[in-house]
Amino acid sequence: MSIIDLTETRKKLNKLDKELIRILSKRMSLAEDVAKFKKVHDMPIRQPEREEEIIQSKRKLAEKLKLNPDFIEKILQIIMDEGSRLQEEIINKL
Repeated sequence: MSIIDLTETRKKLNKLDKELIRILSKRMSLAEDVAKFKKVHDMPIRQPEREEEIIQSKRKLAEKLKLNPDFIEKILQIIMDEGSRLQEEIINKL
């Protein structure tokens, strides 16, 4: 790999990182909508069965895409933890 190839590859990585952040922002925005729904319907913030369903389905997808399922599970857990934290914050303000 030449320096030019490395530079181009890094540009592509930077672009993907920006896309990931935009997607995470959209996901957290949806978590706000979920929090409002849960507040109105007196639902718990954490739903372990739903979280497990998400993790298992995404682990399978990761395997199909040749990604380490443990890696994907860790990322999802962090995302879901942050979504729950955000939901709690929103519900407490309502």
